[in-house]
Amino acid sequence: MDPPVMPMPQGLWKTNERPYFHSPNGPVNKFSRDLPWGIRSEVTDSPDTNLIAEEEGLEVNDLLGTGTFSSVYRGYWKFHKKDVAVKIYEKPRQNNPSQALPALKKVTAEVDALKCLSHPNITGFFGAMETKYRVYLVLELVENGNLLQYLKTTHPPGESPLSKKWFAQLASAVTYVHRKEIAHRDIKCENILLDKNLNIRLSDFGFAIPNITWFEDCANDVFVKVDEFCGSLAYMSPELVKKMEYCPILSDVWSMGIVLYAMLFAKFPYEQVSSQNIIHLSGKFRAPQGTKLSPALEDILRCIFQPAERRIRSYELLEKPWIEKEARAIFLGQMGHLSKDKSESILNWKNEKIPETIKEDLTPS
Repeated sequence: MDPPVMPMPQGLWKTNERPYFHSPNGPVNKFSRDLPWGIRSEVTDSPDTNLIAEEEGLEVNDLLGTGTFSSVYRGYWKFHKKDVAVKIYEKPRQNNPSQALPALKKVTAEVDALKCLSHPNITGFFGAMETKYRVYLVLELVENGNLLQYLKTTHPPGESPLSKKWFAQLASAVTYVHRKEIAHRDIKCENILLDKNLNIRLSDFGFAIPNITWFEDCANDVFVKVDEFCGSLAYMSPELVKKMEYCPILSDVWSMGIVLYAMLFAKFPYEQVSSQNIIHLSGKFRAPQGTKLSPALEDILRCIFQPAERRIRSYELLEKPWIEKEARAIFLGQMGHLSKDKSESILNWKNEKIPETIKEDLTPS
């Protein structure tokens, strides 16, 4: 007899929208054979195989990595003749209810976030399918591993054009996510993937939280109450470590600073990862002894490692001299259908200063 499984929340598949992924050649329709978004298969798959995925033309091949709630495989989408990544969430069994709620929350958060995001530095989303035992997310295959692996094996420490490019792309992606009123809440080197041209993709939105008013809440110090201790300790902001009420998008910015520090020095900005050392870093950043950073780069780090009420916003990072040129190039590339004057004006990221016509152009269809 098949083991019972926990049902998925009905709201996960409540919409018929069909998201789009901006590939280098333009938007790509996610679904072959005109499949509806969030199709529910009525066929009972086996708990030990991926029969339903194979019937839908999705081959699941080599294991790429595993996490607490999911595993990622190299896959092949037969109808598109395209290599993909397949993220598989195993549904928790009813005889293990302690894992049920976290797993359901994570897959729901990831699908809800990915289906409304479309950015060249965010992992592309092809679609999702639910069977009796699993939820499959079909994602862009990013083949060069994650940033942490690259920093450990290949990238030399120090300020470099590559680290500047990476951070500009990360700031662009995170600003876009925040503009969609979503906070990522798990930005770390392991969740930043690299493609064959060493461009980044922000991935893993399992801890994402929606409906964050990204200007008004932070500008008026109306913080969101902590409801869970999520993310990796080394990347957590001081206010999160203290389990205070906090603004998730400002906590994201702190995590970006830890990633930038790792890009530059291949280590964390404290000798030992602990709550006390994280709290001590706030407002007291100093470059490691014996290293020399450009004033523009040191300014970014100092602006990030501040108490929440004084911390720089993600959109303000794009205007900083250290990455302004790279940020402008990213936006000019994204907004090729806009005039140069309009595209450059987007760098003035205050929401109320962007004309309505440009806001419409910034919003993916």
